[in-house]
Amino acid sequence: MSCSAFAERSGKRGSLCAVCPSSVAGTHLFPLGAIVGITAYAMSTYSIGGWTEPSAVFLFDTLFLLCLARAWWHGQRNEPALKRRWLLRSIAILLGIATTRPVMALFFASSPATHLVPSQFFGIAFWIGFSINVLVFELWVRSPDRRLHPTPTDARPYGSSSIQ
Repeated sequence: MSCSAFAERSGKRGSLCAVCPSSVAGTHLFPLGAIVGITAYAMSTYSIGGWTEPSAVFLFDTLFLLCLARAWWHGQRNEPALKRRWLLRSIAILLGIATTRPVMALFFASSPATHLVPSQFFGIAFWIGFSINVLVFELWVRSPDRRLHPTPTDARPYGSSSIQ
């Protein structure tokens, strides 16, 4: 049962942290992420957007699984700051699917003027959607303001510029 379903069923309101401890969420997050990542490879065997669509899926799905594995690895080594950073990277990549939707909507809306059909822009929309999320997240996590003011649990010393 998911944390939100548990909170709804138990009638508790407010923070999910009080209802669903992070250890429970962590035990479900990594296996479900692996299942999602592995099935994405299988789902891209039939693609609408030609070779550009599966190439985007292959690259970003591989990045997602690598970030998820790295987050799990840091969790096993009891490095919460690095686990959080890599987990956020994997989630940012995963949310690229959501960013792809408005990009596709723009392509569909402009198709009368551009005369592009879905087989011509689906792959491009995937590349744009995933790339926006990855670039925005990496710019945010590497921003000078974040390096100068790390969180209290951050493993790096103040002002360190090495981003892992």
